[in-house]
Amino acid sequence: RSSVVELFVKDRRPGGLPSALRPQALQVLNRQLRSSERGGRAPTGHPSDQFYDAAAARVPPQAVPVTTQKLENEFLETLEQSLRERELTTPMWDRYARRAEELLITMSLEKVLRTLKAFVLAEYTNPDLYKLIGAELAKEVRGASSTRLCQMLHWLARAGLRDQTLMSLAGNEALLRLHDDFAADMYIEVLNAHATLDVRNPRLIAALLRDLTPMFATMSSEQVLTLLPLTVVTVLTDASRGAYLARCAELNMGLPARMTKPEILRHFRFLEECLRLEQHPTMLPGVIQEWLLQLRNAELEDTVPQPNLSPLKEDVLRVLQQEMDIPTTPVVQDGTLTLHLVMGKVVLEILDTYKDYYVTPAMGGQRLLRATTKQRQRLLWRRGWRVLSFDEDEWLALKDDIFKKDLLEAVLSGQHNLTSRRPPASAGGHR
Repeated sequence: RSSVVELFVKDRRPGGLPSALRPQALQVLNRQLRSSERGGRAPTGHPSDQFYDAAAARVPPQAVPVTTQKLENEFLETLEQSLRERELTTPMWDRYARRAEELLITMSLEKVLRTLKAFVLAEYTNPDLYKLIGAELAKEVRGASSTRLCQMLHWLARAGLRDQTLMSLAGNEALLRLHDDFAADMYIEVLNAHATLDVRNPRLIAALLRDLTPMFATMSSEQVLTLLPLTVVTVLTDASRGAYLARCAELNMGLPARMTKPEILRHFRFLEECLRLEQHPTMLPGVIQEWLLQLRNAELEDTVPQPNLSPLKEDVLRVLQQEMDIPTTPVVQDGTLTLHLVMGKVVLEILDTYKDYYVTPAMGGQRLLRATTKQRQRLLWRRGWRVLSFDEDEWLALKDDIFKKDLLEAVLSGQHNLTSRRPPASAGGHR
């Protein structure tokens, strides 16, 4: 059975349709229309006789040429060899970054992750490269295995790439797989990544904590150690935090202090400081409070090595002492926190352009402090310190002591506006 549709067009415009356009208009109106009898397709022979999906299905995905794959493999081997041999010069890794921009578009997920890992371990600081890697990773999220998904979140957190869209894609994909093949270690990795990047996917976090809270009671000491103090304080709920601390107390983590590795003891001492200064855990069971008290008293057993000042901090110290006559203590140890450039109860923090700031796409150049840096500044403030800070790039751009003195005077007087500053024009480079 055929259907006939008649259309009547009446031109109500004052001048009507120009005579020169009437043949073209009639040609359009005389064309055959789509019919529901053929599944929504146009009549046979019509240019749009096929749906888009059907037309695309005729073209198989193009395989990456063997020559391109060989170039990718050679590039990755070069990156990893440079890391092994500690060849970390800035010009070399700038060239690697330009080459990576050419090859990333055809790389598989495994190769993109290897590339990201290499540049993170080399402490390469060009945010444009990390943004490009994030864009390529977003294409691969749906087809990634659960293990690759956790590896992706781990290295994104290490790189400081705070891409809301990418984290939403990865979080939604992880939410669909929680009950398929996610293990306890993978739960912890996802939580650590969200805490480190200061990003929250409410549905994912709620599902993770609902499943993970009962698992705390059976976790090993190695698994308990992998949960970051930042995650415990900022991501876990009261119920999940209580279950985690109960397991730590049961395993007597970090104690006795003399028989514990220094880095493990310092990890749990830092956790105790975070809980005491930011959470005020007065409602915890007695067993947990006793464990926390023993960690606090273990300060005498924990010998924190005193690092040497960097050349930049030594230069700042020289200007403070010699040019401005300000008594300054180079290094002060306050609990687990090592303070540099201390003047009474004032501590001067020099922010690293890469390590203390996120890489933030689509923010118009605005920079955000990393969650770990904000946590350190909060702890210092709660301990009674006044924290003053400026970016190291500002100091490196000054060549004369007069300008360096002016910068320090502005910082010490509170007239230095740090939050309004944009990243430097030359955003590339390597530490």
